[in-house]
Amino acid sequence: LKWIVIAAKDNLNDSKKRFAIEVVNDHEPKVERGLLFKIWDDNDPRDVVYNHIRDHLGSGPKLEEVRCLADGVLWEDY
Repeated sequence: LKWIVIAAKDNLNDSKKRFAIEVVNDHEPKVERGLLFKIWDDNDPRDVVYNHIRDHLGSGPKLEEVRCLADGVLWEDY
């Protein structure tokens, strides 16, 4: 995610509006869209992802939503 934001800032002349339209709007998985904006706002990418995962560990469906951020890791793997 960090490299997506770095490349976009260079290519879009730091235009957050263009970033939203040209990068974030079509980005998949959707769960990453909000994270991209937080990283754009100069938050540490590791902290952004860590906090998002931590905040979504309370239930099965929410955990499934963020599993893609951990490369699909399963409990059975550990």
